[in-house]
Amino acid sequence: MPSSGTTSDKCINDAILRQYLDGTLDDTSAGVLEEHIQDCDRCRGLMVGLMDSCAQPLWLSMVGQSTYSAGDSSLVAVGTAQISAAHQGTLRSSDDQLHRIGNLPILQGFTPIRRLGSGSSGEVWEVLDVLLDRAVAVKMLRHASPTAADVQRLMNEAQALGRLRHPGIVRILEVLSRDQPAIVMDLVRGPSLAEQLSGRAIGDREAAQLVADVANAIHHAHQHNVIHRDLKPSNILLQPRVEGLSTEEMSGQPLSSYRPMISDFGTARLADSSGITFQGQMLGTPAYMAPEQIAGDASLITPAVDIYSLGVVLYELLTGRPPYVTTSAEATLQLVRQAEPLAPRELQPLISRDLENICLKCLSREARDRYATAEALREDLQRFLDGRPVTARPLGATGRLFRWVRRNRLLALSLVLVLVLLLGISLQSVLFGYRQRGLVYEAREAKKTAEAAEQVAKVSAMQALRSSGQLRQQLLKAISAMDDLIDAFSGLDAHDQTISDPARLHFFSVAIQAYEDYLAFDRTNGQADPADVKVVVRVCWLRERLQPGSANEQDLAWVAGVMQQGSASAGSEESLDLEARYTEVQAMHAVALGRHTEAAELWQRVVGIIDRLAELKNPPQLQLHRHYRLKAGILMNCAAQQLAAGDFTKAAEAAEQAIRVMGRIERSDPEWAVDVVRRLEYSIPLAQLLYGAGQRSRAVAAIDRALSLYADTQFVDPRLQATADGLQQRLQSYRAVVTGEAGGLLP
Repeated sequence: MPSSGTTSDKCINDAILRQYLDGTLDDTSAGVLEEHIQDCDRCRGLMVGLMDSCAQPLWLSMVGQSTYSAGDSSLVAVGTAQISAAHQGTLRSSDDQLHRIGNLPILQGFTPIRRLGSGSSGEVWEVLDVLLDRAVAVKMLRHASPTAADVQRLMNEAQALGRLRHPGIVRILEVLSRDQPAIVMDLVRGPSLAEQLSGRAIGDREAAQLVADVANAIHHAHQHNVIHRDLKPSNILLQPRVEGLSTEEMSGQPLSSYRPMISDFGTARLADSSGITFQGQMLGTPAYMAPEQIAGDASLITPAVDIYSLGVVLYELLTGRPPYVTTSAEATLQLVRQAEPLAPRELQPLISRDLENICLKCLSREARDRYATAEALREDLQRFLDGRPVTARPLGATGRLFRWVRRNRLLALSLVLVLVLLLGISLQSVLFGYRQRGLVYEAREAKKTAEAAEQVAKVSAMQALRSSGQLRQQLLKAISAMDDLIDAFSGLDAHDQTISDPARLHFFSVAIQAYEDYLAFDRTNGQADPADVKVVVRVCWLRERLQPGSANEQDLAWVAGVMQQGSASAGSEESLDLEARYTEVQAMHAVALGRHTEAAELWQRVVGIIDRLAELKNPPQLQLHRHYRLKAGILMNCAAQQLAAGDFTKAAEAAEQAIRVMGRIERSDPEWAVDVVRRLEYSIPLAQLLYGAGQRSRAVAAIDRALSLYADTQFVDPRLQATADGLQQRLQSYRAVVTGEAGGLLP
C-alpha cells in the first residue's frame, strides 16, 4: 500500500468510488477501498469531491464493532475537509477510521452530528448547517414514505411554532420540503426534564420556579391560540444558562442552572383552526392528559388541558412520580376519568401545603375549577416563592362532600337516613310543643291568672315532654346510630377510601349539633343528667377533632366528677369504655395545649385501658385485629408526643411496640394490604428515631424488615400500590443515608 500523499496504480477510479457512495459495492471490495483511502490522500480528496457532486450525500460513521441502529445516538462524522475547525471536537470520536452507513436520513446542505431522540413517526437530529456553519436541530419524518397524518402532524408543529416567539419555547428557524418535510429549530444543548429527574423528587422552591417558567411560556402560546396538549417532562428541554459546558459538567448541575424550554408541538391544536384535529381523535400521553382530553372531542380542548398537564408535571417534580401510576394505558385513562389523585403530602409529607393546594387546583377534574389561565398559575407560584398567601385553597367541605356522595352512594344514603330520622324527631318535638302550648292557653283561660297559668303550663309542658317515653326512646336510638357512625369514621385513616376527611369532619360538626340538641332536651333544671355523661364526653371528643384545644374545661371537670361518683362500678366494661374515651379526650386536649409529656402519659394510660377492655370482651379474631390497629395508632401518638418532649428513647420504644402490635394481625385479614402500608409508614419515624439516637444498626434492621414486608405483599388496589411504592422509595433513600451510601436528609 503506498504511503500517505503518494499516487499508485492501486488508486481507485471514479466509477468504483461512485458505487461505494451509492451502496452498490460488495462488502469485500468496500473493505479494500476503506483500507486504501486511509493512506491515500488522492483517493480521499477524490471522495470528498464526489460527496459535493453526488445526488445523495455521503453518511459515514467511525469504524467500531457495533453497527448503526435506529436507537443509536452515537456521533456520525463526515470527511474532515467539509467541517470547520470549530466543530471538530464535536464530531470526532476515538477512532479515526471511517466506514459508510447507507440507512441514515438525507437532508441536502446539512451534516449530521447525533440523533437527539425519536418518536412514533419522527426523529430529531443535531446537524451542522454547512452554509451558515452552525449547529441546529432538525425534526424529520423517520419513514421514507410517510402517511398523510404524519406529514400533517409535522406541518402542524411548524405552523404552531411559527406563531411563537418566547425564550421558553424552542424557536423554529426554517421549514424544509426539498427531499422530505423537516423543521429546522434552535439546538438545545441540555437534557430533557425527564432525563434530569430520572424518577426523583426535587425541592419545593426549585419545582415551583421551574413550573412557573414553563407556565409563562405556555401562556404565550395560549395568547397566540396554540394549545400544546402533550406537556410532560420529556417535552421540556433544559437549556444551560451558562454556555460552553461539556456533557459531564452539565450532568452535575442543579435544575436552577437550566432554562426550561417547551418542545414537540406535534399534537398542538390551533384554537382558531378547525382542521387540525378530527372529531374523536385522542392525542396526548395518558398520565399527563386532562379528563376532558380523553373523550377525543375537539370542542372540549381548551387551554385548561395544558394547565392540567402543568399540574401533573408539578406533582411529579414534588413526589418523583405522576399522580396515576399503573401498568397499562387503559388503567391510567380510567383513573384519570374516575379517581381523585393522592395528595402530594401523602407521598412526601414535607411538601408545602400551599404548593400542594396549587398542584391540586391544577389537577381539578372539572376544567372550570382549575386556574383560568397559565398566567394565573404562574402568579400563584410566584406568590408562593415570595412567601405571600396563595389564591389556591383546599376544596371546601361542601364540594368534597358532593364528590364523596357521588363515589359512595350507599354510605351517603345511610347518612341521609340518619339525618332524616333526626329531622323527624325534631318535627315531632315541635308538634308536641304546639300541642302543649294549646294546653297552656286553655289553662290560662281557665284559671283567670295569665302570668301564673303561663308559668305552670311551661313547667307542665316540659315535664310532660320529658316523661314521653316513646320520644325519648327514639332520641336514644338516633344517638346510638350516631355513635356507631362516629366510631366507624373516626377509625379510618388516609388509606381507607370509605369517606374523605373533609366529609368526615363535616359529619362530626353535624353530630355535635345533634348531641347538644339532645342534651338541651334532657337537662333537668338546667343541669346535665349524669346518665348522659357518655354524650358529654362524645361532644368534647368531637370538638377536639374539629378544633384542637376547644373542648369545654367545665364539661371535662363535670365528667371527672361523675366518674368519681361512679367509682363503685370501676372495672366493669361500661366504666372502662367511658374511662378510655375520657382519657383520650384529655390526651388530645393536652396535645393541643403543648403539654407533650402529659399527653404521652395519657396516651399510655389509654393503651392500658383498652387492653383491659379486650381481656373483658374476649372479641373474635376480626374485632381483635381492629383492637390491634387502634392500639398501634395510639402508640404512634404516644411516640410523637415523647419525641416532641425530647425523649428519643421512649419515642423509639413506643414506635417499635406499635409495629410489633400490627405484626400480630394475620395475613388472612381482609385489610392485610392496608395494614402493611401502615407498618411501612410506622417504620420511617422508627428508623429516624433510632438513627437520631445513634443506633445505626437497629435503624437499618427496622428499614430492612419493612422493605422485606413490602416485597412479600401484593397490592390489588392501584392507589394502595402507589402509596406503598412511594413509602418503599423513601425507606430505600433513608437506608442509603443511614448506611452512608448517600448524603442528605430523608427525602
